[in-house]
Amino acid sequence: NIIFNNVSGSLNADVAANNRTLTLNAGTGGTVNLVGAVGNVEALQALTVTNAGTVNLPAVTTRGGGISVTAQTAINLNGTLGSTANSPTDGNISLSVAGVVGLNISQSVNAGTGNVSLTATAGAVTETGGPITASVLTVQAAKTSTLTVATNDVTTLAANITSLNQSLSYTDATTFDVGTGGVTGITTNNGNVTLTATTGNLTLSQGIAAGLGNVSLTATAGAVTESTGAVLGNVLTVQAQNTSLLTTATNNVATLAANITGANQGLSYTDANTFDVGTGGVIGITTINGDIVLTATTGNLTLTQQVNAGTANVALSAPNGSISGAGLITANGLGVEAQSAPTLNASAVNTLAANITGLNNPFSFTQAGTFDVGTVGPIVGVTTNNGNVTLTATTGDLTLSQNVDAGAANVSLTATLGAVTESTGAVLGNVLTVQAQNTSLLTTATNNVATLAANITGANQGLSYTDANTFDVGTGGVIGITTINGDIVLTATTGNLTLTQQVNAGTANVALSAPNGSISGAGLITANGLGVEAQSAPTLNASAVNTLAANITGLNNPFSFTQAGTFDVGTVGPIVGVTTNNGDVTLTASLGNLTLSQNVNA
Repeated sequence: NIIFNNVSGSLNADVAANNRTLTLNAGTGGTVNLVGAVGNVEALQALTVTNAGTVNLPAVTTRGGGISVTAQTAINLNGTLGSTANSPTDGNISLSVAGVVGLNISQSVNAGTGNVSLTATAGAVTETGGPITASVLTVQAAKTSTLTVATNDVTTLAANITSLNQSLSYTDATTFDVGTGGVTGITTNNGNVTLTATTGNLTLSQGIAAGLGNVSLTATAGAVTESTGAVLGNVLTVQAQNTSLLTTATNNVATLAANITGANQGLSYTDANTFDVGTGGVIGITTINGDIVLTATTGNLTLTQQVNAGTANVALSAPNGSISGAGLITANGLGVEAQSAPTLNASAVNTLAANITGLNNPFSFTQAGTFDVGTVGPIVGVTTNNGNVTLTATTGDLTLSQNVDAGAANVSLTATLGAVTESTGAVLGNVLTVQAQNTSLLTTATNNVATLAANITGANQGLSYTDANTFDVGTGGVIGITTINGDIVLTATTGNLTLTQQVNAGTANVALSAPNGSISGAGLITANGLGVEAQSAPTLNASAVNTLAANITGLNNPFSFTQAGTFDVGTVGPIVGVTTNNGDVTLTASLGNLTLSQNVNA
């Protein structure tokens, strides 16, 4: 072994090192200037330089002992650093500069399967040459450190940037992991962190803590995934080709933005607190037909910018908070789970499902085109805990394959230029308001609301509604039920049908059915033909009905009908004339004529 103490000046080490250890101790911080390639013929076992002011290093090759250089002012690399090809093991390389000049990697630093530690106690670690090759790369610096040579290749990265608002940037040619080296994970003092894996994956076994700084994670041809590491920062930007999973429970950022470029590749992100889909290195979250799953575990999820999954699904979850925002959602299926979600907007969602768990909290969803209330993942239909539900399709149809259940709250279904229809879904709630342009059919047998109000705006377009129980034609978002000369069919299957407000079909027909209950109320009926089928209908009033037909099936139950103008007892749909089961019949035209084209049979 060769040891020099109190070295200052130049040393020509261009000799056959023959597996020796070379140790240079500058003692008082003098300049160490190595001239010639150290280990040029046969590599050193190890090179150690300590207590120097400035160290000028030529090319250095070692065996398993590695390279360790400590300087007060600067380390200048005039050649490559690394292990010889025939070394039994790859040695570690450690370079440390205490002064503000920092440490610049201007040449290749190749530790092979060994580790590299780069320290700039009062300055920055930068890279103008490189690349750096190692198993574990540890960067410790005070100032903004940039190691972005495209051919860097390490397995694990760990870093600590100590000064306020100073950042870290690192680029790797292949896959690398944020893990443990001389420090654990990556930490800055409110400085940005930018990590790029050019052709491989970027994984997080340990955390990235950027404080109030931003974090950008890029895997240009791979995926960004967390195993146990979490991201803490202000804005997190994720850019990757393949499905990226950042679902560590302790993630905590203020804003998330992401772009997944591979076809059918998705994104999952979980945050411990509140976060916003906003703007980072990209705007909002976009995939090319890949599922997007976003979870705010204990806080709120806000959509300031778009969430666009193309033809894939979007799942939004804030089980202990709210989901809201003006950002447009594009997806095949949208599943929403939250304490509240007062306002959500979409540009193109085919299927909607939502579960709003907070007591009395409303849910509102609006988009231009057609959508269906259906099943998305584990969520079936739209359910609130006695909160109002408002669903709007401004230019298309609104269909129900699954239920809308608002408990004791109100439901508003609007298809401004389309129809509201049920295939197998039902509506459960207090007041149901239906507003549509085209004929709307809500005839699922399990519908159960207390009050129905509707307005159908298209000429000759009608409304059919069936309820499992008793309901009233009353006041919701509109008053009573109105069509522009479209048929109205109302059925209370097991209960009563009450008309508190008008039923106005213009010149079309109205059919009222309560086969196991009564039909009554002061609401005026306007129709060409009125057909009534019930156990009883003691008092009905009309403003303008041309033809009346009724079948009252309850024993001894009366039937009474009054209007001002002329009307005829005739045929309306399947009902012919007026018939009771031994019940009195009272028919009154207070200002017109009463004619009988069909029988009155009491």
